[in-house]
Order: sequence, then C-alpha cells, then structure tokens
Amino acid sequence: MIDSIQTNRRQWHHRLGLQSLGVRMMLAIAVVALFGVATAAIAIWQAEVHSDELARASETYDGALDLQEAGNSWILTSVLASQYITAPDPELRFGIEQASAAMLASIDQSIQFEIEIQDEDAPELMETRTEIAATIPALTSVLDLADSGRQEEARAALVQLTNDTALLRLRFADHVDDEQTEVAEIVASTDKTARTLKYMLLAAIALMLTFAVGVSMVTGQWLLRPLTNLRRTALAIGEGDLTARAGVTGPIEVRELGAVLNSMTTRIEERDAALRQSEGYWRSLINNAQDVIVVLNVDGTIRFVSPAVEQMLGRTPNDITGKNAFDLVHPDDRDVLSDSFVKITRTGEDSQSTEFRMRHRNGEWRFVEALGGLVDGDEKMIVINARDITDRKRAQDTITHMAYHDALTGLPNRLLLHDRLEVAMAQAQRSGERLYILSVDIDRFKIVNDTLGHAAGDAVLRESAGRLKNLVRAGDTVARPGSDEFLLLLAGMDSNENSEAKAERIVEAFHQPMVLEGIEYHSTVSVGLAVYPEDGDNPEALTNAADDAMHAAKDAGRDTSRVYNAGMSRHGRDWIELEAELRRALRADEIEVFYQPQVRIDTNAVVGVEALARWRHPTRGLVSPAEFIPIAEETGLIVPLGEQVLTGAISDFMQWNADGIAPQRLSVNVSAQQIERPDFVQRIAAILTDTGLPPGRLDLEITETTVLKDVSHTREVGDELAAMGVSIAIDDFGAGSTSLRYLSDLPVGTVKIDRMFVTDVTENPNSAAIATSVIDLGHQLSLNVIAEGVETKRQLAFLRRHACDEFQGFLSSRPIPAQEIRQFLQACDNRESVQRKAAGETSATPLAT
Repeated sequence: MIDSIQTNRRQWHHRLGLQSLGVRMMLAIAVVALFGVATAAIAIWQAEVHSDELARASETYDGALDLQEAGNSWILTSVLASQYITAPDPELRFGIEQASAAMLASIDQSIQFEIEIQDEDAPELMETRTEIAATIPALTSVLDLADSGRQEEARAALVQLTNDTALLRLRFADHVDDEQTEVAEIVASTDKTARTLKYMLLAAIALMLTFAVGVSMVTGQWLLRPLTNLRRTALAIGEGDLTARAGVTGPIEVRELGAVLNSMTTRIEERDAALRQSEGYWRSLINNAQDVIVVLNVDGTIRFVSPAVEQMLGRTPNDITGKNAFDLVHPDDRDVLSDSFVKITRTGEDSQSTEFRMRHRNGEWRFVEALGGLVDGDEKMIVINARDITDRKRAQDTITHMAYHDALTGLPNRLLLHDRLEVAMAQAQRSGERLYILSVDIDRFKIVNDTLGHAAGDAVLRESAGRLKNLVRAGDTVARPGSDEFLLLLAGMDSNENSEAKAERIVEAFHQPMVLEGIEYHSTVSVGLAVYPEDGDNPEALTNAADDAMHAAKDAGRDTSRVYNAGMSRHGRDWIELEAELRRALRADEIEVFYQPQVRIDTNAVVGVEALARWRHPTRGLVSPAEFIPIAEETGLIVPLGEQVLTGAISDFMQWNADGIAPQRLSVNVSAQQIERPDFVQRIAAILTDTGLPPGRLDLEITETTVLKDVSHTREVGDELAAMGVSIAIDDFGAGSTSLRYLSDLPVGTVKIDRMFVTDVTENPNSAAIATSVIDLGHQLSLNVIAEGVETKRQLAFLRRHACDEFQGFLSSRPIPAQEIRQFLQACDNRESVQRKAAGETSATPLAT
C-alpha cells in the first residue's frame, strides 16, 4: 500500500512542478501587459482549483486504501480463528478480539476522515462499516463454539463468516477503484489545464519577450524558492521519507499548498506507524504460535514459514524458505496435498483437515495435520496452518494394536481373529480350499496360578504362545481369545490328514517341560480341530465347533486331540433347545433324585446313599446326566438344580428316618458354582434347620476340579461346614491332580476312588497300584475310603483284601428312584445292623444329632 501511495505522490508532484512553472511565467508577463496579468490570474485560479481537488481526492483515496487494508486484515484474523478452533488458547483469543476491535476502530477513523475531507456524508461506507461491525459478535460466536468443544460447527460458522466478509471487502475495493478513478480524472484535467496555460504562455512570450524576461527574473526569485522547496519536499516524500516537511513561505496559495502537503504527510506517517505496529503484533502472534504457519505459491514454493517449523521438522525458516513443500512431503502423500491445493485454488474455499507426512531433518517421517486457505492479491498464495500429530498417531496406533491384540502375548485377540476368519472364508469360498481352526487349551493351568502365582501363569502363557507360533507357517494365525485358550487359523493345508498331524504335533510340543522359578513344570494341552466349510460357514460356528472338539479331547483324558463331529456339539441347535427345556424342567419339577447305596465292605451293611440327579423328560423319557449336566454347568443352571436335588434328597431321607429305614448318612454332590456363591454355607444351614436333618448325617461331595478352582475359598467353606458338623467328601479322587497338601489341609472326611481305576483294578497293575495307594493314603490321613463303579465280585474281593472301607456300584445296585431305594432298604437283611451303627439307635428313635 505504501509503495502505491509513493508512486502516485511522485506523479502528482511532477505535475505540480509543471503547473508552478506556468504560474511563474504568467505572473511575470502580467507585470508588463494586461494580457499577461489576465493569463497569470487564470493560471493561479486554475492551479488553486485543481490543487484543492487533487489534495482532497488524494486524501480520500488514501482513506479508501486504508479501508481496503482494514478489510483485508480479516484474512489474517480468519487464519488465527481457524487455528484457535483447532487448539483453543485464551491468549490467542484475546489477540483475535483485540485485532478485530482495532480493525473496526481503523475503519471508523478512515470513514470519518473521508467525511471531513469531502464535507458530505458517506451512507454506503457507513452501511458497509455497520456490516463489518456485525462480524465482530459473529466471530466471537465462532470462538465460543470452539471453547464449548463444537469444533465442526465452529469451522462451518467461520467459513460462512469469511464468505460474508469477502463480499464486504469487495465493496471497499470498489470504493478504492472509484476514488482512484476520481484522482485520475482530476490529474487528467490538471494536465489539460497545464497544456492550455503552456500555449497561452508561449503566445505571451512571443509578444513581450524582452520585457517579460526582465520581469520574470524579478518575480521568479519571489516564486521559485518556495515552489522549489515544495517540489523537493514532495520528491522526498515520494521516495519514502515521511519525516520531510514543506516550508510555508511565499504566496498564500503556495503556503496553503505546503500546509496541505505537510498535513497529508503527517497523516500518512501516523497510518504507517500504526500499520507497522499492527504488523509487528501479528508477526509476534505468528512467531510465537505453536502451530506452523506457512505461506506458499500455488505450485508449493514456500514464501514464508513461522519459527515453529524448527520444533516440528528440525529446520529453520531460512532452511526451507524458497524450497518446494512437496520435496519435504512423503511420496505416498503428495497426491493428497496436491488435491487439496487444487481444491483451494479452484473453489477459493478453505480446505478440510488434511493429514500427510513430512521429513524431519533427522530423516524421520512426522505426521502433520493442516488446514489451508487462499489469499487473493497481485499473486495468489495459499496460507496453511499445520501441526505435528505424530504422537497422536502413535497413540492411536497403540490403541488400535491393543484393541486387536492380547496384551500379554502380543497375539491377535478374538476380534482380529474374527476379521481374519471372515477374509479367509471369503477367499476359500472363491478358491474352493478348506480352512482349519484348532482350539488349544492348556490342561491344569489353574494349578500354576494357585501354586506359583499369576506371574508364573503369565510365563506359561507366553511360552505356550511362542511354541505355537513356531509350529505354524508365516501366513497362519495364532490368536489368544482369553484365559488359557489359543486358536490357530490354518489355510492352504493339503488335506485333513495334514491338519490332524499338525494337531498331534501341537500336543507333542507341550510334552517338553517348562522351567518356572527353577522348577520343571510339565504341561499338556487338549486340541480340537474343525474344518471350513464342513463344520461351520461363519466364524462363530467354526470356532464353536473347534471348541467343542477341544472339550471332547478333555473329556477323553486330556493331552490329546479330537476332530469335530456333530455328536460333540455344545453350541448347536440341539444344545440351545435342550437348555430351554432344562429351564422349563426346573420350573416344572421334572428333575428327580435317584439313589445309589454305599455299602460297608467288611459287613455288607448299607451305611449311606448317594443322591443323583435325573431328568424325566415328558417325551424323551430319562435324559442322561451326561447330556444335561454340562449344559447346567455352562449356563449356571447347576445352582438351582443342585439346590433342588439337595432339598429333595433330605426330604426323602427324613421320611425314611420316620419309617426307621434311614441309613447312616446321605451324600449329595455340590458343584463349584454352588460353593462359589457367597451365601452357600448359609443356605446349607437354613436347609438343615428347616428339615431338621442333623449336620453329621450329611456328606457333601465335591470334585478335585472344584477344589483346585479356588483352593483358599474352598478351604474357608469347608472349615465353616466342618464347624457345623457337615462332612466333606472328595469325589473321583485320582482322576485329577489334587495336591496332597490340599488334601491334608482341607476338612475332608471321605475320599472316593474314581471308577476308571476300579474298572480294571484286577487286570491293570497300574490301576491296582493307584487304587491301593489311595486306600493307604486315606487310612494314613484317617479318612473313609469309598470305591466307585464296583461291578464284579473280583473287584470287591480286591478291595476287601486291601481294606477299602466302602463301595458303591452296580454290584449292589444301579441308581434307582426314591420309591425303589425305599424298598431296597426295607429288604436289606442287615437293617438292624444299620440301625445300631447309626449311633446305637433303634428304628423307633429319632435321628441322632
């Protein structure tokens, strides 16, 4: 703007010099002739008129330029507002509001000055000024939206506000054009007058040359000195020296012209100082902004960059000014930035947030987020506000990795496996290949957590993950969906035989012991295999099939693998239907209690009965416990089922006692889920109180798995039950891995030898040795030992030789309903013996406490 003013001033003062020469010559001729006097008078009058018009038009033009400059300052204000929306900062907001107020004050001052110069109102300018003033609260609303976290609404409002102010700036530009046209017309008129006076002066010189020369020399000295001074001052101002001032000597017209020139120069100097102060303020804001502000040509050449670039890229502004920004952008991201540039230049709209990578001085690629806008002027340029988001991107990548990977092993979790399964299934469907899913579960993993702690358990999981990854190919997936379970996705296997061989190799790989805290830990795994598309056409169905096969491997004794077949289904339609029917059965009291006698081996006396749950289905008849007990355990129905069996068995037992045929004790199985309930002991106590059964006549049977699930809690429950008088029996002893220390610590009264050892005790030396060891161990711990599953007299003879206390099995009776067990007890020849063993009571006496 200053350069443009200086150029106009030089042209104006050049013309002023010509006019002064004409005035000087006409005054000289007027001394000697009336024609010269008239000519000089005309020249002076024209010079005065045109000088006043030119001064007024020039000052009005200056004010219009100031208005245009104030309107254009909105560009920088909108850039800072965009930066504030991205990262609200109280200091930056204060700066924006101060700059907006200063801009409005500058417009008021410029309009007032034009009104004073033109001596008339400026309604169009006042109307535009009112519209500009209306943008200030609109800008404040944008900042308030940003402060309330509504960034997207704030950006939209800022774009609309910027478009509105662009129209207002165009009005100021039109005003400048009008004033410039007026100045040009005045200058043209002055030129025309000067030429006319020149011709008149030549004519006067031709008529009175001799006398005019003398008079001109006298008058020239009077006029030339102040005009020369005035011209010299004008030239100095045109060169940019705003401190120069014209003298106020000479004729009144010259003095007035000098005073006008001095006043105008003072105003320009004040405006220049204010402009420099404003530029310094904005430069300070830009230099201290944390975001990087870049001004580029539309081809990407960097014209200006703020100092914050050194923190973002390790480069000083001088290092990259003049270079092309695309040379610093990652090759894969250049098209993104180029498309943004094209959109800005073609539409003139601010760009949306764009992310790309730029090279740091150290060679690292930094992620950058940028917003851009177009600046119109003599040359189109793009202003970009950019910030380093590398840390944010890394945090997002970390969060994404955590969302799809197991934190302990680094393996894909269930979500990522599901995604990969969907992709692999789609590819397999096109190619006709099979997919294989292997479900791998660590056997007896809870023992590690309970004995060595969770740190050791985590070490087992990490070691297991490493072994599994070493067994698969690069394109296969090993995932850990949770707990001690792993899932393997294998694609491109040649045949089912190869996949089954892979499952066996996984089982064998875990035969190698692990070393935990200096102790060798031998772990085994159970592996289930399912095949796509035969065993499931979606990720859930396929993984469920593999899981069912894995459970079948566990049921087969662990440390083995199984291939899925329909009979293993734990998640199919039959399973769901059976669950629904079991819920109905619990409500309809379809669950019956069967009983199996427990017989003393030395006397053949029935000393107890074990209560067993049976489901009498209205259409299917008796449903095997092997079908509905797993459903009850997985769905939590085992808790109400167990309580129904317990209350029903005690009710039957109390009726037998009233009839004088009750055995010494009643044994009832309880599940781990029942024991885990915080009110379990209170429920047992309430049932005993309600029924009147003495606690010493009740045995609660728990499995080794229940003991190991939570040893400390089981111990607490056992102590409370023992304090009440209720006895604890360990069922299926020898099939699991109960620590002898746990057995000695728990308040156990009975151990039951698992039927798998009793079945071949007479044929298999190993089974015989285990059974003998359990009997000896039980007696050493003063425990009652019961053998389960006795079906032959040879088995009974073996147990009698080794002093086993009791037995139960088909040799005495299979599990039978309450009415049949009642008849069985009545028919026993040893009933009186049983009664005597029940604390010396007769059949007519009540139960002993």
